[in-house]
Amino acid sequence: MKLDLGCGTNKQMGFIGVDRFPLPDVDVVADIDKGLPFDDNSIDTIFASHSLEHVLDLTGAMKEIYRVCRHGAQICIVAPYSEQKLNISNPYHLHCFNEHTPRFWTTSPNTLIPQEQWVHPHASAWGLGESDHHELNIDLRCVKMEFFYFPEYINLSQEDQIQARKHQIDVCDQIMYHLLVVKEEIDENQLCKMVEEISWYDPPLISNRRLKDKTTVQSNKLNALAEENIILKEQLLSIEQAKQKIENKLNEGLETIKSTMEKTGQLTQQKEELLREFRTMDQSYSDLKCKYQQQINSSKILEEELESLKASKYMRFKQFFNPAADLWPLVGSPFQLFKDQSLIYGYKSKKSRLVLGECVPNTNYIWFELGKLPSGCLTGISLAISCRIQPQNGMMGIEIVENANRIIASSSVEALKINNHHPVSFEFDLVSIDTSINNYSLRVFLKNVDVPIKMYVFQNRIKKHSKPFVYFKWEELN
Repeated sequence: MKLDLGCGTNKQMGFIGVDRFPLPDVDVVADIDKGLPFDDNSIDTIFASHSLEHVLDLTGAMKEIYRVCRHGAQICIVAPYSEQKLNISNPYHLHCFNEHTPRFWTTSPNTLIPQEQWVHPHASAWGLGESDHHELNIDLRCVKMEFFYFPEYINLSQEDQIQARKHQIDVCDQIMYHLLVVKEEIDENQLCKMVEEISWYDPPLISNRRLKDKTTVQSNKLNALAEENIILKEQLLSIEQAKQKIENKLNEGLETIKSTMEKTGQLTQQKEELLREFRTMDQSYSDLKCKYQQQINSSKILEEELESLKASKYMRFKQFFNPAADLWPLVGSPFQLFKDQSLIYGYKSKKSRLVLGECVPNTNYIWFELGKLPSGCLTGISLAISCRIQPQNGMMGIEIVENANRIIASSSVEALKINNHHPVSFEFDLVSIDTSINNYSLRVFLKNVDVPIKMYVFQNRIKKHSKPFVYFKWEELN
């Protein structure tokens, strides 16, 4: 026996029409709120389309449906989706139908409905039938759930449809459930077997809706393709117009070339000769460029360093070059503070001269004795260096050493920041100088620097030892 509850004037074929109003298609006039005139366990299928939202007591109606159905019967419910403005404002809709509604018709924690369709942070298990602590006494298992979307959401992926349904209104207009009536103890395997064996009722109105939605999707795709086709045609027309302009210019150019060739006679031959000569010169240039680059990377870089020093602004006395000359008079304004401190600390004397020292090693230190330093707080130090080619890799570092064994300050700079014949500054945390210590030293080193770097130093003509040409930065007193 199959019932069409709330059939109105559109009773399903093969069903007994039940409605509370005596309409032409109604076989049995009955109000489900007052009970159905059918025996217990007598119904095999119940179909209710847009009717249950009008009952006064939905839970009571579901209990009455459960009573008349036999174990293993199926129930198909089509209802307006609650999160829709028209349904919300309809005063005749007394109950909400959405993805959570059938959770209140069972206590089973499990369901065949995919979790992403109904997951909620406040209720992780499916069955909520006794969430208000009353005794439910029915078990209607929802095994299928289908949503029907407005046209603008039909084309979305299922994931995007779910997100839209959760966070927006007017996304769906109706929903359909298929429920299995469970009146005997069954496990999950038995439930799955029953679901597979049942021929689930598919209402014609739903089949028509699916066909309509499919038609809408295809129509949307066709419209999109039509719009894309218009754009492509416009692009093709634009390309053809541009092509025609190019062809016209090409024809004009060909006519000009043809006219010129007719006048000169030898233009083509001269052109080929010039092209061959150009290719030869281009290849020679490439070969020379490659050889030059190899020379830059070869060991001759040290000789180039020497030539660079001779050509720099600090060596403007090229025509008067003398290896024994003192560079002190040639020091410019960027190093004036260096000169002042060198005189104050005694690094520059009558017996010493300012010269370009040896290359700073990549694997060891250059060590300078600073002797006794004045009282104060040291915050940095600057060096005078020379390098012909701008370094690209590595770093340059310094260390201030106390009594030849304890490092009291250290700092480093990237080699890319080093500029030829400009002060190289090293900053570090505040260091208090102890005037009772007579043996301070400076260590300078390189790490992975790809070009030679030299320091300017004071060389004593008699003792053959050197002092660095440096500037000490002291904390300023307020």
